[in-house]
Amino acid sequence: MMDTEVETTVKKANFFGKLFPAALGHLGGPGGAAWDWRFGLLRRIYPYVLFGCDLVLITAIYFLAVFLRQGEWAVQIVSKRVLLMLAVISVFGVYLIGGYSFRTKINSARFVSEHLIVSIFAGITVLSIIYGFISFGTVISAARGPVIGTLVAFPLASICYRYRLEWVKARRRSRRAICILGASTRSLDLVKSIRKEGHGEEIVVFDERAGSGDGSNEAGVRELRELGARMLPLSDYDPMADVIKGFRIDTVILAMRLEEMPEEKVKRLICRHSVRNQVVTLESYVLKTFKYVPIHQVSPSWAFGEGFGINSSLVYNRAKRMLDFTVALFGLLLAAPFLLTTALAVKLTSRGTVLFRQERIGRHGQPFTIYKFRSMVEGADKLGDYTAEKDSRITPIGNFLRKYHLDEIPQLLNVLKGDMSLVGPRPEWSKLVEDYEGKVRLYHYRHLVRPGITGWAQVCYPYGASVEDALQKLKYDLFYVRYYSLVLDITIVVKTAYTMIFGRGR
Repeated sequence: MMDTEVETTVKKANFFGKLFPAALGHLGGPGGAAWDWRFGLLRRIYPYVLFGCDLVLITAIYFLAVFLRQGEWAVQIVSKRVLLMLAVISVFGVYLIGGYSFRTKINSARFVSEHLIVSIFAGITVLSIIYGFISFGTVISAARGPVIGTLVAFPLASICYRYRLEWVKARRRSRRAICILGASTRSLDLVKSIRKEGHGEEIVVFDERAGSGDGSNEAGVRELRELGARMLPLSDYDPMADVIKGFRIDTVILAMRLEEMPEEKVKRLICRHSVRNQVVTLESYVLKTFKYVPIHQVSPSWAFGEGFGINSSLVYNRAKRMLDFTVALFGLLLAAPFLLTTALAVKLTSRGTVLFRQERIGRHGQPFTIYKFRSMVEGADKLGDYTAEKDSRITPIGNFLRKYHLDEIPQLLNVLKGDMSLVGPRPEWSKLVEDYEGKVRLYHYRHLVRPGITGWAQVCYPYGASVEDALQKLKYDLFYVRYYSLVLDITIVVKTAYTMIFGRGR
């Protein structure tokens, strides 16, 4: 692309073309490679394409099932309502597990498992609505086969075509790079998250200290290199380049203040953003991609910002409390036989009380007593603050209960009392909270909401057994506080079902 063409594009995009004419340059950058606009277009239309494919898939499967059962294409009015119900609930389930996000690794065992779980929930919901609210007539009886057939066939077909699509995405990503401007603790956390996700992009970190040789920030730079990040001096970064070391630049992440960059580079960076929309702040990238709040950017005024779900959800707060009470009450009634059996097993396999009681910290820092089935020997909390993997204090029956989180069921009593919710940050031992608040900045923000039996940190981060783990979990707890909503709660319930079914946790 010639300079005049770039200038024209910038002027059409917005007024930055007039403000920074000196910054306009050859957007192919070193190497002369043109921008791969097809990949950018693919990322933007990806959610809509998958959404459309799912709707077409559900419709095709349903009509095929109707044709095979009835021998004709004529579908009665009520069957169209059934199709609409199938489509809305099935697509919503896929949305909850990230099925329309470009960043989701849709060929992973976890995604496949969660897809099957939400499909089961969708099936139960669809059949309950159809038979409970639409009709009990002969038309519904005739539609039973197509409905069940669609509920079974859609998730299988959806998983299959997504599996193939992920292979195509992986090939694309392996030839792309993420550029991070600034080497810091925040950059290090970001690189760890990217590597953990495992999509295979090249990571290039630009920092003025990377090539200085004066030993400044040596430990941080070394750790970034150990994670596979390529370290280059900030002076080597060309904001107008589309290629770096043979990789096409996918995203540019600002992990430093613009005041720390030369003015000319800032102007060119703004121009790049106005044309390509590829430049994002570290905070926005982390929030959108990894669903946690970068702790180092949280200030004392963080909770006063606009857009907090907890500040604008008075109706949902009340509805959630009613739902918590109802589910906890029926849950205890339905689980009564299991509770009695488990209590007997705990009593017969070890000495001590059946229920474990401990003071925890709840909403607004108020202490309360939590109830759990005792899974460790009596007095285990006096022998250590954290539970290690294969901890010798865990009883034989306790190991099973903890693996499938069955020891948590008595906490439904806490939900009935109003100390806890079904979903929210896990309540911590008052002794540990006192320690965390002295070491972890702004830890108390997690107490803005009622604690829960399960939470966003529990489904996104493994069991914590140190102050560092508490810091990592806080990132996810703050994300929950920030985006507190019904959709997020339902997502957590689905992911909790995966955790319980496959014994992920302790």
